[in-house]
Amino acid sequence: MKKLLQRAGAFLLDYLFPSLRDAFFIGALFAVAVQGHMLVNADGDIGRHITIGNYIVENRTIPTTDVFSHTKKIPQSRGGEVDWEFIKK
Repeated sequence: MKKLLQRAGAFLLDYLFPSLRDAFFIGALFAVAVQGHMLVNADGDIGRHITIGNYIVENRTIPTTDVFSHTKKIPQSRGGEVDWEFIKK
């Protein structure tokens, strides 16, 4: 009987005081539950991210121009420079 009570006490302690690994998992689960909608789709354009990802996988290259915009031709940016000709128009 004494061993049974010791086992029950040990089980109760393990249940009430989770391990560090369990506490970390519970914390991560809580963080995702609270801010999960912002983690996945913070900018609201998940479809574009998936489409560009598929383009990169299919062509094995990162696009340097906007390959999906057919209505507006924007000159390619040259790093931190400002394209003054484009701004004047």
